[in-house]
Amino acid sequence: PPPPTHLYGRDQYLDDIVTSIMTKLSSGASAHLIIRGPGGVGKTAIARAVLHHPSIARAFGSRRLFVTSEGRDTSSLLLSAIATELGLAINSSSNLLKEIISSFKSDSRHLLFVLDNVETIWYSQDQTAIRDLLQHLASIPSITLLFTIRGSEQPYPVKWDPLPPLGALSPEAAHEAFSTIAGGRTHSCLDGLLKGVDYMPLAITLLARLAQIGESVPSLCDRWQSERTGLLQLSRHDPEENMGLSIQMSLTSPLMRGNPRNMWLLSLVSYLPGGVPVRNLSDMMTVAQTELSPAIHTLKRLALVSEDPSHSLKAHSLTQAYVSEHHPP
Repeated sequence: PPPPTHLYGRDQYLDDIVTSIMTKLSSGASAHLIIRGPGGVGKTAIARAVLHHPSIARAFGSRRLFVTSEGRDTSSLLLSAIATELGLAINSSSNLLKEIISSFKSDSRHLLFVLDNVETIWYSQDQTAIRDLLQHLASIPSITLLFTIRGSEQPYPVKWDPLPPLGALSPEAAHEAFSTIAGGRTHSCLDGLLKGVDYMPLAITLLARLAQIGESVPSLCDRWQSERTGLLQLSRHDPEENMGLSIQMSLTSPLMRGNPRNMWLLSLVSYLPGGVPVRNLSDMMTVAQTELSPAIHTLKRLALVSEDPSHSLKAHSLTQAYVSEHHPP
């Protein structure tokens, strides 16, 4: 894939990843890094920026592999995609995993393997097969791994190098992104609008593109108050151009669907934007705390909620707005 057209407020995060990779290479080792975060935060853009970074291009040359798991929710589909990128012949009698690992091991030159949208396959029913693939990949000294995953999880059993989850933009970077894309349009209400969308890159990009094609900033501010996430769409079918679809992808993941209490709890937390003390949830939902704990864990894994220092559970603003409208308690 091409490098991202714009990358705002991510210089330090990008530099940290490149430095980690290059430091490991200089010692003859390989980094294992995973970019985590909610949908719409820019994980794929960072991965593409790393792929095309001058230092990475010099270090790996043509030995840079990018595969997306999106739309590939079985191990056979993912392995076929990897085999295709490696130029391996695929037939019905192929043991794809064996052939892929053999191909990787046959060349001792360093290789960067970027696997995007890992959640698609990691949370599927094929997790055992994928765990096997990860173990094999992580055991090959010449392979540098850079994965992205929607959520907060670091797939086991890979020993991942330290990398904090990717968070929202700073207010300054959010303003820069909006202004650049929107052609310099601004207004006194813009501060509140950007804060209202949690400074999330996808939401800011969609708002700025609406301004770019003629919507005034005051109009966007007014529409946000009434339409919320319904405003944040330029396409009905592409989650890269529709914030609601991006959120819905998390809500319909196999992990989320595995327990009906997951959506029940998220609906309740979203209905109370100030947050809910974890200790009060059991009484509010009239179920035992032991029954709620798995649901809390799932919502955190998918980065749909966070727990603040006072142990209150809170949905992120865009999730809260979407779930309140489409999945009320």
